[in-house]
Amino acid sequence: KCNEYKIATSINMSEVAAGQGQIPPEAAAMMQGLKMVMTGSVWVAKTVPGAADYFAFQKAVAAADMGAIVGRSSGISMPGMEKMTKAMGSLDGLSYLTEIVMNVEGTGQMADMMKQMGAMKITTRVSSIKTESLSDDLFKVPEGYTITK
Repeated sequence: KCNEYKIATSINMSEVAAGQGQIPPEAAAMMQGLKMVMTGSVWVAKTVPGAADYFAFQKAVAAADMGAIVGRSSGISMPGMEKMTKAMGSLDGLSYLTEIVMNVEGTGQMADMMKQMGAMKITTRVSSIKTESLSDDLFKVPEGYTITK
């Protein structure tokens, strides 16, 4: 049994471009008024193997603000990502199916070009779950690599 949660969010691409130092000013200007709009559903099961562990993980990710940490370390700024991470961390269970439709809104050359591609549908479906513990060997740094802090 799953509960459906509706998703509706948007990303202002000019804000994303403004946070990227490597984007030329001309390209950033082309993203003015450009918005990615996502709508869809997440189907969440509460009483399935692994749900409690997954929920605890999502809560920890949200509490640690991992979305912002990953964004900063990759050099990509995604305004509002922390809100999305916290929202996903509040879903009590395991998401079995996610269906999102992404559209482009706005005017200008970049928006017109991206609109020609049409809506993009993204589906994520769980096909299996394993609940046994992972080997500590999976988390060791491979030989020849060094850790830099």
